[in-house]
Amino acid sequence: MINTPDFTTLYSALDNFIEIYEKPKIKEITLKGYERAVAVIKMNLPNGPITEYSEAQIQLFLNILPSQMNYSKSSIEKVRIILNGAFQTAYRNLHIPYTVPTSGIYIPKARTKVVKEFTREEQKKIESVCRYEYYGDMILFDLNTGLRRNELESLCKSDLDFHRKMIKIRKSKTVSGIREIPMIPLTEQILLKQIARFPYTAHVFVSMVGNTITPSAVRKMVNRMRRETGIPDFNLHRCRHTFATRLIENGLKNYAALAKLMGHSDVAFTIRQYVHTNDEELKKAIALLNDSDDIIEAKSVKDFMLCSSC
Repeated sequence: MINTPDFTTLYSALDNFIEIYEKPKIKEITLKGYERAVAVIKMNLPNGPITEYSEAQIQLFLNILPSQMNYSKSSIEKVRIILNGAFQTAYRNLHIPYTVPTSGIYIPKARTKVVKEFTREEQKKIESVCRYEYYGDMILFDLNTGLRRNELESLCKSDLDFHRKMIKIRKSKTVSGIREIPMIPLTEQILLKQIARFPYTAHVFVSMVGNTITPSAVRKMVNRMRRETGIPDFNLHRCRHTFATRLIENGLKNYAALAKLMGHSDVAFTIRQYVHTNDEELKKAIALLNDSDDIIEAKSVKDFMLCSSC
């Protein structure tokens, strides 16, 4: 017999929302993030009856996250989603007909997380360390394909089409993430090397004993790379960001193609994330006005003064 879950208090509602509604459908790394968000909620809100919380009380809690805990906008959004989910499921299970107090809360002004690409010098350091790092091939592969971490871990040999020179991404966190990425000689060489090393595994990138790569193994790899490269914030997401940035630096102007490679559904999002300009590019852009036939040439500041008095 299945017992009726308890949703009467905030903490029980949070725990049951995660356990019953989220855990069965989300990845382990996402679950870890949700659990950290729940811990922050429990540190700052009391464990009262679920019906006794006001919208203002919850909004005040969200308001302190950027100022007192340096939370980014995306981290606060995660907290908001969990709170809203807990209240929604609690009210439904308890048959409470009132509007939940989280329906009107908003995200306060907060910093936006900025993912920086590796500089070319940093990338050379990474590539050098990858020569002896066990997961070095996976890192190099990521720098040249821009795959998300879960896409790297779930990539199978059956996803590889060496005849067409294409890599099929079948498992991704979004529908738009299901895509194909062309092989270049380096990525093809890495894939063939991995197949030769582990001929009997289904996945391309595996642990030292041929099993699926665990989050713990990834954390240890990241720590090794930070130590060996001297890059304190090395992570696989920066490899993905670097892939897109290098394409643009090398002259890619077809942003729809870039969005497709990255697995984005919104080209505007891709442009916001990866297309940046510097002073020299701005000067080149505005210099295009010199091509206009309508520009009145003025040989000196005196010419402009004379023109203004006409």
